Amino acid sequence: ALTTHYIGTRGYIPSEVISDPTFRSERQDVFACGMMLYEVFAKTKPDPNGYTPLANSDPALAPVDVVVQAAIGGFDNRTPSAAEMSRQLSEIEFDV
Repeated sequence: ALTTHYIGTRGYIPSEVISDPTFRSERQDVFACGMMLYEVFAKTKPDPNGYTPLANSDPALAPVDVVVQAAIGGFDNRTPSAAEMSRQLSEIEFDV
């Protein structure tokens, strides 16, 4: 059964869920994954409204910025699925 309250940890829940806890979409999981991906590299959560690029601290992370920004963007512009986010990440090549 769906709840009328949002479930999750603040900071990983997109604004559309806070506005309407009954609204459900895979894009909400993509948002949380984008927040966590950024946090892995930056050791802090990003501000979706004032994004600080990971590339500021390491230019090699510029391709990750593209994926993260697409994942945490507004609902209509957000990466539509976890499969698409995974595909985007798999295409990133890092020089090691």
